[in-house]
Amino acid sequence: MASTNFARCCFVGILCISVLLLSSGHAVVDEIPAEVPAGGTLLNVGSCSKFADCNKYCQENYSRILGGFCKELSPGGESFCLCKV
Repeated sequence: MASTNFARCCFVGILCISVLLLSSGHAVVDEIPAEVPAGGTLLNVGSCSKFADCNKYCQENYSRILGGFCKELSPGGESFCLCKV
């Protein structure tokens, strides 16, 4: 009987922590642009200011088909070139 109450309390505690994490945004992953294929990987190759054309650089060095794009990784921050691999 006591172990059932303990298990129930643990379950409720874990449920509360999960709700808090989800509502705080710490468990939410940034949105990935729609052009990234499911299961794809993004490779950060550096600041976009270093590349005249991020997409062309990614196509020539990583993937001719997928390419890449520039994106701010934090609001108001620097843009980075992300290659789809």
